[in-house]
Amino acid sequence: MDNMLNNQNYNFNFLDNNLNLDEIYKKPYLLKIQISNYDDNNNIIIDTEEVLTIKELSQSINDIVKKYDLIQHYIKCYNNDFYLHFDIKFISNGNYFKLFFSIKVEELKKML
Repeated sequence: MDNMLNNQNYNFNFLDNNLNLDEIYKKPYLLKIQISNYDDNNNIIIDTEEVLTIKELSQSINDIVKKYDLIQHYIKCYNNDFYLHFDIKFISNGNYFKLFFSIKVEELKKML
């Protein structure tokens, strides 16, 4: 994860994965996105719509930030020195795996 943060690469391209997710997981697919800050008890949770192909899912934090107004509003509530934590679950037919990103608000605001 450190390498990802140093390169400011917040992609999680599910299609570029050596695991062949289409073979392991069965449709439909969705993401459950929880965003929080450790300094307070405020967080948001978004369940995306179910889709039939993995390529229909958001493939990066940038995609998620641009797609959801609620997330944009949440980001704007914090000053640039805070970090927000993205806990993202890839869910398929009751199975899931998680991805975690901790991103400085200053970086997130650049995505708006």
